[in-house]
Amino acid sequence: MSGPAAIARPAAWVEAERCPATDIEHLYRELGRAASARALQLETLGTVGAWSILLLRPEDDALVALRPNLLIAAGFHGEEPAGCWGILRFLKSAPAELFEQANLSFLPLVNPTGFRLGRRRNDWDENPNQGFCPASVYQPQPSREGAILVAQLPRLKRLAGDGFVSLHEDIEQDTFYLFTFECSDEPGPFTRALYEAERAFFEPHPDGVLEEYDVKDGIVYRACDGTFEDRLFHEGVPRTACTETPGMRDINMRIEANAAIITRAAEFAKSLTSNGQRMVNP
Repeated sequence: MSGPAAIARPAAWVEAERCPATDIEHLYRELGRAASARALQLETLGTVGAWSILLLRPEDDALVALRPNLLIAAGFHGEEPAGCWGILRFLKSAPAELFEQANLSFLPLVNPTGFRLGRRRNDWDENPNQGFCPASVYQPQPSREGAILVAQLPRLKRLAGDGFVSLHEDIEQDTFYLFTFECSDEPGPFTRALYEAERAFFEPHPDGVLEEYDVKDGIVYRACDGTFEDRLFHEGVPRTACTETPGMRDINMRIEANAAIITRAAEFAKSLTSNGQRMVNP
C-alpha cells in the first residue's frame, strides 16, 4: 500500500535487540524464545526460498471457541520492519492477562526474503499483500507468500475470528494512517482503539486523497484493494485493519508504537467477553 515497488535502504538499528532491523536470524531466534515463554505453539506454515513463514498460536485449540480470537500479522513488505519487531516487543513485555483472556496469534514475518534485504517485494518481485481478492487491480494472483496464506485460510480465519490487524509502515510519510474494515457504515470502536494507539505517538495524515484513497482523520475506511485484510473481511472476519506507521520517523519509536497497537487490539479483544466467556456476535 505504501512506498516504491522495490527499494533497499541501510538497516536501522534496533536498540532493544542490539541488532540491525534486517537481522532475520536474530528475529526468528527471539521469536522462538518468546513463543516458549508465552506457551504459544510455533509452527511453519510454509517456506519461501530458504525461509519459513511462522505462525505463533495458542497451544490449546479448544480455547478458540471459548475466548475472543485476534490475529496480528507483520512484514508483508520487507522495508517495513517495525511491525515485526513490535510483535517481538509485545511478546516480551505484555501483561499476562492479555494472553489469559483472549486468544492471540501472530504471523510475525510474512515476507522474509524482502525483510532480510530491506526491500518491499519478495525475491520474485511479487507484492505479498496483493492478489487476495478477484477485484484486485494491482496483482491478479497472490504471491508465493500469499498462496501459503490462502492455503491456510480456514485456520487463519478461526484465529482471526474476532479481529485481524496487519502492521504496516509508509516509508514516505511522517504521519500515520489506517485502512480499516468493520460491519458498520462508519468506523467503530475497533478502528478508534487502533487510531488512539497510533495517535499517542504520531500525528494523523491530513484529510484528503492518499494515493487514490480518501483519508479522513487518518482513516481510510472499507477500501477494497485486494489485500489480505480485505480478503479476511469479505470472508467473514468482522473487523480487520492495516495500520501504517510513518517510516520517516525513528525506528525505535515505531517499534514502540506497533507494540502499543497490538496492546490496544488485544484489550479490545479482551472486552468482547462476558463473565469470562466470549460473547456471541459481539
